[in-house]
Amino acid sequence: RHDRPERFEAMLGDDTEVGRALARTGLRVEVLRILTGRPGGPPFAAQVLSDTVDADLLDYLRRDAYYTGLELRYDDRVIRHFCVDKASGRMFVDCAKAGMLREDIVSELLRVLEIRYHFSERVYYHHAKIAAGALLARMVELALRGGALTAADLQAATDQSLLDRLAAARLADPEDTARLHRFADRFRRRQLLKRVLVLPAYANAAVQEELLARFFAPGRAEERLRWEAEREAEAARVLGCDLDVVLYCPARTMQLKEARTLVRMPDGGDAIRPLSDFADRVPRLRDLEASYPRLWKAYVLTSETDLEIRRRLQELCLAALPSQCVNVLSL
Repeated sequence: RHDRPERFEAMLGDDTEVGRALARTGLRVEVLRILTGRPGGPPFAAQVLSDTVDADLLDYLRRDAYYTGLELRYDDRVIRHFCVDKASGRMFVDCAKAGMLREDIVSELLRVLEIRYHFSERVYYHHAKIAAGALLARMVELALRGGALTAADLQAATDQSLLDRLAAARLADPEDTARLHRFADRFRRRQLLKRVLVLPAYANAAVQEELLARFFAPGRAEERLRWEAEREAEAARVLGCDLDVVLYCPARTMQLKEARTLVRMPDGGDAIRPLSDFADRVPRLRDLEASYPRLWKAYVLTSETDLEIRRRLQELCLAALPSQCVNVLSL
């Protein structure tokens, strides 16, 4: 992940320009304390940056709406409703006034969370973005495994410099090098991989954990790569064509979208609690939290463009997965 303490420390170290600038002003220790979650600073400072509804979310929702052209907007007045609890130093949203629920404030909070969900549904987990993410993830994986890339290299890279480095990399295994370069060329030309299987969580509840544990848990990359290589060899033997197969899924944590933002509700005195604690009183919130797991899907993707070959490959791939797997993609 990009937000681990050691990454922040590296980004703000003495060998970086921004790190040296912060050190000169005497702010580096405080900035690192906020970014890494170390004790000592005011709790609300970290919440401003890393809460369910925070500055980052409010920024990227507005920015992504602009760049995607989606008409999804929230009212800036939501920012006015945040307060700081003097006793604990924690940030919260005061949803109570004169012992009554401020429904307008709750509605504004939910509006932000609903926009986040709609972006997840329509943009962040759109099948084209998934295909692009699968290409990039596999290129980086190949380069890391082949020793052509390190975690430190990734931290210092820009989008373009990373792609340039991947496209020029030479790995010990010639087949891995050829695959890496094919994928880099496809990425540059936006020639994305095609879907073969789509296995959503809602249709694969009985087997989802098995798929995650078998193919995507830490240390299980070899099993996933072996499965892909077997499908490619099977396609060459049965279908008479050379193609790439990629088994991919988004992070498991996408299903955990709780509303952790603290609120004060009527009848609770001065207590502040996570908004998710009140899901039974706020049906829209309960529905949102229940919707996220339905977005998760595992995918089998391929470089093959011929529809008939993809139909036959679909049968081969499904037969090689647990029998309970349910594919919802019709080719």
